[in-house]
Parts: sequence; C-alpha cells; structure tokens
Amino acid sequence: GSLPAFPALWINEVQPDAFSGLTNGLGGLSPWIELYNSGPAVIALSDLYLADDYSNLLQSPFPNGSFVAPGEFKIIFADGQASFSTSNELHTTFALQNASGSLALSRTYNGQPLVLDFLDYAEVLPGRSYGSVPDGQGFDRRELAHSTPGSPNSSNIIATSVVVNEWMASNTQTIRNPIGNKPDDWFELYNPGNEFVDLSGYFLSDVETNRYKFKVPVGYAIPPRGFLLVWADNQNSSAGNDLHVNFKLSKAGTSIGLFAPNGDTADFVSFGAQSSDVSQGRYPDGGTEIVAMKPTPGSANVDQGGTLNLISPGDQLVYPGQTLTVRLQTSGATSDETLAYSFDSPAPPGAMVDAGSGVFTWTPPGGQIPGTNTITIRVSDNGSPPQSAAVSFNVIRLNSPKVTGEFENGSMLRLTWQSFSGKVYRLQSSEDITAPEWVTLGSGWTGTGNKIEVNLDISAAPRRFYRLILIP
Repeated sequence: GSLPAFPALWINEVQPDAFSGLTNGLGGLSPWIELYNSGPAVIALSDLYLADDYSNLLQSPFPNGSFVAPGEFKIIFADGQASFSTSNELHTTFALQNASGSLALSRTYNGQPLVLDFLDYAEVLPGRSYGSVPDGQGFDRRELAHSTPGSPNSSNIIATSVVVNEWMASNTQTIRNPIGNKPDDWFELYNPGNEFVDLSGYFLSDVETNRYKFKVPVGYAIPPRGFLLVWADNQNSSAGNDLHVNFKLSKAGTSIGLFAPNGDTADFVSFGAQSSDVSQGRYPDGGTEIVAMKPTPGSANVDQGGTLNLISPGDQLVYPGQTLTVRLQTSGATSDETLAYSFDSPAPPGAMVDAGSGVFTWTPPGGQIPGTNTITIRVSDNGSPPQSAAVSFNVIRLNSPKVTGEFENGSMLRLTWQSFSGKVYRLQSSEDITAPEWVTLGSGWTGTGNKIEVNLDISAAPRRFYRLILIP
C-alpha cells in the first residue's frame, strides 16, 4: 500500500535549557518543543511519537485526541512529566538534554518506526532556542537568540547593540597585558543598551571573510553602558576578566569585527595607519564618529580636548513610582580633567544628580497627575581656564497604565492597555490575589506607542487575577 506521510508537520523549534519566559501549567520552567503544521488540514498526533534517542524512536507517544491545527505552532513540554499531559498541555516522557542533543518525530509503518522529521542541536546556550528559519522546513536550522514559543520564528536571528568602541594597534607603553606583562595591542567592546548582553557564542575576527576566527567562550557578558577589554595578543585565552583573542592588530591598518553565532555582522570597523600609543574609536561611546583620542581602555571615551559640552539625553518618559535613570555624557573634556555635575535650576523633590558621574535619578511619587518637568544640569571642569556647560531636557510623567478586559464566548479574555515606546511590560496571573509569587505570562512586551492586546484562555480557571508589571 501507499505510505501515509506528513509533509506539513515539522519540528520547528526547541529550547533545551529554559531559565525565563514560557512556563507550564504548574508555573514551572522546563525544556520545550514546538511542532508546526504548515498545511491546510488538521494533523492528528495520536499515532505519532517523539524521542531524544534515535535507538528508541517510539519513546514518547502522544495521547489520544491530541492534534495540531492548520498553521498552529504546538508546544510540548519536554520535561519527563507525561503524566501531567492534558488536552490543552502536552508533556513528553523524556527531558531534553541541555546544550546538545537530538530529537525525532516518528510514526510506525508496517510495524517499524519511521522518522518523519529530526534535528540535532549542539552547544545551544541557556535561554536560547534552536529552530527553523523560515518556519516549516528542515534544511536551515540555527541557534536563535530570542525564542518564539507558539509563534513564527524571528528572521532577525541574533541582535545586539554591542559595538567595537575603541582600539589601539600600536601599544608601546600605554597599558600592559596581565599575561606576559607586555604592552600588547587591544580593543574595547561597548554595550550602549539597557540590558545585559551575553556574548557567549559570538565571534571576533580581524578578517571579514573569516568571521569565525575566535569564538567568545561562555561567561562573557557586558552590562548596560559597560565595556569589555579585549587583548589582541594571539593568546586565545580566557584568563582573568579581560578577553584574549587569537589574532593581533596591525599598525598599518586592519579591521575588527563582531559576529553573531550564525555569522551575521553585529559590528565591523576598518581603520588605516595608526600612531603609537594613540587610540582611535567612537566618540561619544557607541556613536558613528571615529576620532583619535587619549586611550581609555575599559572606560568611557574622551577626545583630545576642546570646548566642554553636555550632550542632551532627549526627552524621557516615566511612570509614577518608577525610577528614571539618565547618564549624562560630555564632549570636549580630556581624561586628566575632573568633572562636577549639579542642577542649574530647581529640581523636583527627590531628584538627584551624582556630582562625580553625572547620573540623574528621580522617582516621581505615586498619585501625581501627568505632566512635564524640565530638568537643567550643569557640568564644570577643573581645566585651565575652567569651563562649564548646561543642558535641559524634559521628564514627562505618564498616566499609570490602565488595563481593560473583554470576554469572548466565556472562555477567552482579551486584556488591552496603551503602551509607550521603549517601555517594557510584563503580565502576571494568580488564582490567589494574596499569593507571594505570581505566574509570569510570556516573555514581556516592548511598547511601540500603540495599544497592546493579549488574548488569554480562561476556560480552565474559574477565577484568576491579573496584574501588569513595568520593567524595571
């Protein structure tokens, strides 16, 4: 007879080591598998099997009545808790192996196991997933920086704001390498974003045609507004807090590239002939202008000196009760000058600016009506002659977000709230409003200025409370 096939059913994405995001019905984090039905018909799962062992393809059968609807991204928790499977939530008899492993989707034919789809994953970092891009095919699978359980995989595989920020290709006396105590060449990576960036699995190279020259080992992450010093000393070592790569820089000019695990370019700079003990890089940090500067490895870049300026941070949005933090940046100061920051006009109660760092913080009290506060801050140096500059920016106090709910057919609840661009929102639920810990739904939503709508299945819970959390 003919061989029934399932050409539309795929293993679309797996996350072997989950430490945030999707939770199961018990509120726990566990590995998961996503099946995708790319066809127009419902596919029954009751005669199919999942396995993480190719020698035992019938390892984890699906329960009777389970299916994948057309276009559905079906989540199965691979946690070894098959007894917890329900019609709305499936679990496997095995737990996916962390970092590296295999997975097969099979059925039987003439009494023998028949593989319908399979994948092998290797060195997948915690919190990342591995899957198909685009969805519904088995020839292009890769590690994904941002998992998308239950929805299409992102075509933007790896995204980071980290840049190559400063470099010195002729270091003769500026600083010494802790390995060997020699003045080796170096460069600096900078994270201008608001989140920690884990560079584990990224690549560094001085040649664009060889993007996989040096793989960043596990454990190297850059905090918000933070720096990572990289020694171009051909050491290929991860000793100490700095990074050591297996290539050197050239005084005559070369390139430095940061590449994602899949080879996508995160940042790439090329430079010409360099002067000894003079660094070159972006000014201000993370900017587009490349200038020669006094070297500041592992700290904020400064130019050769000039007119002192305070750079406007632009208007800021804040909710009552949230703490706003703004790090003011200057230009025109040299590395041997001391800067002092202060308010140049009356500030709202509770607002502070750190005199040494220029970090402005303010937590508008709850209960305040929406409005705008204009903040003016001045910076002064101790140069000869001394200089000062001031900048003003607006802090816009927003209305606390209002969540509205709408029921559909008694089993679905649509929650809606107005978002503001750049603000991050997280939704949590609990069946007991006094519970100390609530279940986090999804991985959060970043505001775009439009309304955010979330549809929730409430058929399994007679009573449930929801709350909206603002991050941070």
